[in-house]
Amino acid sequence: MDGYAPRIGGKDMSDFQGSQVILMGKVLSDTGAVAQVQAADGTTINVIKAQGGGTPYDTQYVEILGRASGPAEGQEFKCTAWETVDMEQYLKLTQFQNGPFKPMFHPPVSDF
Repeated sequence: MDGYAPRIGGKDMSDFQGSQVILMGKVLSDTGAVAQVQAADGTTINVIKAQGGGTPYDTQYVEILGRASGPAEGQEFKCTAWETVDMEQYLKLTQFQNGPFKPMFHPPVSDF
C-alpha cells in the first residue's frame, strides 16, 4: 500500500487491473461485505469491502483506496466518506490525469 495510486473513473478499472487506485463513487447499495458504487462516469462498480465488510457506508459518496480487481470490481483497503461531491469535476480530473497530462500524474514505475 505504498507509493502512487492514480485517481480513476469506473471505465478505467480494466486499464488498471491489479493496481492500487483511488475511485470516487456514489453509494447505490451496501450489504456490509460488498457495496455497489456509481463512478463519476456512470459505471457501476462492485467494491469488496476491507476485512470482510462490516458497517455499511453511511454517506452518499465515498472515496475508495483499493485495488482494481476486474473491469467492474475493486477491493477496498481504505474508505473516506463524503457528504457532497461534484462528480462532474471529479470525472474531468480523472480524464486529465489519465489522458493528455498522464506523464505529469503517473510517475515511472522505477521511481517507487
